[in-house]
Amino acid sequence: MMLRWKDRRRNTRSRLDPPEVGLLFHEPDEASDGRFEAFYVDLVNRSLGGALVRTRREMRPDARVFFQIYDAHARAWVSTPAAARWAAREVEREGSFLLGVTFREPAPGQKIPGFEDLHDRKIPLPSDYEFFRKTKPLKYVCREAVCPLLNSVTLKQVRAGERFITQGEEGDTLYVIQSGSCLVKVEKEGEIIPISRCREGDIVGEMALLTGEPRSAHVDAETDMELWGLTQEQFEGIAQEFPDFRVFLTDIVAQRFSSRRETAHREIGKYLVTDIIGRGSYSVVYKGKHGALNMPVCIKMLKHNLAMDPDFQRAFKQEARLIATLNHPNIVRVLDIEERFRTLFIIMEYLEGVSLRYHLDHGPGLSYRDIVSILLQACSALKYAHNKGVVHRDIKPANLFLLPTNQVKIVDFGVAAPAGAEAYNIAGTIHYMAPEQIACDPVDGRIDFYALGITAYEMTTGERPYPGNDPDELMTLHLREDIPDPAQKRPDIPEELRTFIITACRRDPDEREQSFSPAVKGLQRLAAKIGLNVDHLFPEKMKMRTVHLFYGDSEQTAVEELLEEIGGRAREMGLVLKAAPLPDS
Repeated sequence: MMLRWKDRRRNTRSRLDPPEVGLLFHEPDEASDGRFEAFYVDLVNRSLGGALVRTRREMRPDARVFFQIYDAHARAWVSTPAAARWAAREVEREGSFLLGVTFREPAPGQKIPGFEDLHDRKIPLPSDYEFFRKTKPLKYVCREAVCPLLNSVTLKQVRAGERFITQGEEGDTLYVIQSGSCLVKVEKEGEIIPISRCREGDIVGEMALLTGEPRSAHVDAETDMELWGLTQEQFEGIAQEFPDFRVFLTDIVAQRFSSRRETAHREIGKYLVTDIIGRGSYSVVYKGKHGALNMPVCIKMLKHNLAMDPDFQRAFKQEARLIATLNHPNIVRVLDIEERFRTLFIIMEYLEGVSLRYHLDHGPGLSYRDIVSILLQACSALKYAHNKGVVHRDIKPANLFLLPTNQVKIVDFGVAAPAGAEAYNIAGTIHYMAPEQIACDPVDGRIDFYALGITAYEMTTGERPYPGNDPDELMTLHLREDIPDPAQKRPDIPEELRTFIITACRRDPDEREQSFSPAVKGLQRLAAKIGLNVDHLFPEKMKMRTVHLFYGDSEQTAVEELLEEIGGRAREMGLVLKAAPLPDS
């Protein structure tokens, strides 16, 4: 029987996860006069005798190659000659090639090539790799993007005193400083003002990738320097294939906003960023103010991996405009949307207080009065939004904000998980996600009802019905297990609240209430029992009926008595009776 190729190998190959980094030297053609080219490649698998290599360069099967392979454990590079056995285009990855190589022992007296044998040394040396492993650009790319990034950056050497960035000029390159230092200076009205010093590991010229505007400062080398340049075109090429690399830009902007430097770009349209509030899985949130009105606002910056995706941006803008039309006392107001630094900013009203999440983690336990008040305010807001065709999709304690006046505001309304966000795996939080969300089925407002039921369970019992944190286990529980009866944890729970929680958390959406109106009736009755006035949250629409009485002058007194009697009866029923004479016919 003929053996398969992998069974005929002397040495079993081990799949490398993640792949190892290798530096491949190869002689491009016979006319190269012994000069080599070098570029970084991924070793997908390897053994003592050979390796499978992934590269962006198409190579001949008979190419003469040498390797320097990085041993991550030893933090050292090992050199070895090799022979290419076959080469093929990788079907699953566009623009990627596979190369099968066999390692060889060096021939007696054979010189293994180094950078002195290269035509042109531009890429990082193996000795530079440890430096690059600690830089911000490399920190933000997935493992598969490391070699494309290392092959893209270009060495720039600058002498002490040389100006390599000039204020007012066009620029499309950022620089990572490997050695030396430089001074950043702003020129104002003919005066040069030094504002900062940058050293090893710092990045300069980064705003060129964000604004497309002329350089905002001079940068002069204070000492001899070595810089690694990355152009906007190179950045886009990597980010197109590996979108998460764009989060690197988010970090640059966030760092810029946290700076108090004179050149800091802190203006977002009419608004000025002042302080950072927090970071989420897809955004960074700042406190700011309206520049002209001096009014405090909340500014949410979308991370670039989302904002720079055209389909996501289009869907997000469409939904954000709809959210901005919502006007309800229990929904945070979206005031504006701005585009700057190649991302989107959502401007919202600024709220004083704490989230329900913070209160559950750090505050005293909630009374039933507090729980009912929070739930009914949330229900009022969600009912209003659903009637407008908007579903929140990420109701949870972190998105219920408690003001000092006991008013509840739902935040991140619709912005928390914009339309199309499912593709980015951020549509909802697994502890509160309805089964149909997890199953990726079509969803409607009933998912908000489910999430609010889980939140109500947590407010009542002090813990979530499925308290674990393993995502797979949580998804299975939401899909297959009913929540525990909250009365097991709180035997004194009012029946109306218990019914609300159990009904809201039905796994089958058809067994939940189809709207919030029936669901809140029990809570309204409970509110009345405990003296909580919530009539303003669910005002009933007034209906009107007109009755015409035709009578003569002799019946005037009898009609007045009749109206007095009907009016008294109407008042007893809570109705309003209005009577007005009509012109004589």
